[in-house]
Amino acid sequence: MIPCLMAHERLGALTLALVSLTLGAAGCHKSTGTGTGGAGGGGVDVATACATAAAAACARLEACLPLVLAVEDGDLATCTARQTAQCRALQGLAGMDRTAAELETCAADFASLTCADVLVGKPVAACAGKGSLTLGSPCFVDGQCATGRCGHDVTLPYGACGQCAVEVDVGGACDATATKPCKIGLFCGGDKACHAFAHQGDPCDAMTKLCQAPLACSGGSCVAPVDKAKGAACDPTKLECDLSQGLACSSATMTCSPLALAKAGDSCAPDATSKLPTLCEDSAVCVPSMMSAHCVAAVAEGQACVIDAASRTSNCQLPMLCLDAKCAYVPRCP
Repeated sequence: MIPCLMAHERLGALTLALVSLTLGAAGCHKSTGTGTGGAGGGGVDVATACATAAAAACARLEACLPLVLAVEDGDLATCTARQTAQCRALQGLAGMDRTAAELETCAADFASLTCADVLVGKPVAACAGKGSLTLGSPCFVDGQCATGRCGHDVTLPYGACGQCAVEVDVGGACDATATKPCKIGLFCGGDKACHAFAHQGDPCDAMTKLCQAPLACSGGSCVAPVDKAKGAACDPTKLECDLSQGLACSSATMTCSPLALAKAGDSCAPDATSKLPTLCEDSAVCVPSMMSAHCVAAVAEGQACVIDAASRTSNCQLPMLCLDAKCAYVPRCP
């Protein structure tokens, strides 16, 4: 089980690197309307700008993290449709005031990122908008706040409202609540202070010297992932294969092998040859049974959902959340 758990941990880190740059971070901002009058110049309405931004985000996901695209959305068209819907939902949140033209600029700059930029979560200046909500106001994304930062209590499930806060710089006091969030690109260490991530070759630990993704802490220093290609010899106790491209080390063949994908309703039992886990596509969940295991489809918008207490995740199609027992793209904050 160890290689499987390590693989999922690595995949989660790669996903977070991209999520920090997608529509959920900067948001699709409210204009004065849905026609060209709300475009802020250029004659493009917010709905069109959202579609442009969604296409840019999903194209980068397909190019840099195709496994994530398959597991979360199944295909590029579905990813674009869902990200567009999320963007338009974010548009209606209080305090959002960026124009469609600004959102298109954000999309263009995002589309120019390299995969290396995406994997380390490089900030895109054009996407860092500010809203009109005052300090302490309930919020969901940074773009709602005049401070440019919506702090979230990390002990609560994702989707809980945060509050507009002033971000803390390196060395400043921070905590896990919404009131003292570290500046974007920093993390709150075990000493309750904000720290910069360590780079390749730097000393590392689990408290105050975390490695910048996708680096890993090995032997007390940050090292780059090996990311071996398909068919290369590997050690199944280590993360040597390029997981971003859907590869993991097979304990049966001792080579980097593709992780199998299964659609909703299909078996998600481990692959017979590689013995690697089978991942479910399109946000589906692998549910074991007495005889085998199969992928159960994720829940669509507006349908009843449940939250798993242990993982604090839901059975909704990503990027939706389980809010008031139904799947929705954004909470109302406020």
